[in-house]
Amino acid sequence: ASVGAGAIRISADRLELTDAASVESTTNRGSADAGRLEVAVDALSITGRFSQLRSSTRTAGSGGAIEVAAREIRLSDEGRILSE
Repeated sequence: ASVGAGAIRISADRLELTDAASVESTTNRGSADAGRLEVAVDALSITGRFSQLRSSTRTAGSGGAIEVAAREIRLSDEGRILSE
């Protein structure tokens, strides 16, 4: 059996990802799923190409769940949140 990627939990007042910064949970072995990504912040800003929250797999598994709890979410200039 394959072991998937672990969960990532972030709790803060603000989280800002810019200039290709990312928080990722990725698995690349066997059929394991990517890990869950949980973000609890007052304000989330993701700005710029390749700046992202991402849960992904490079094999047969599934991308993990992404849960965001925020009062304000700002995505701009190709910033993104994705599970693949």
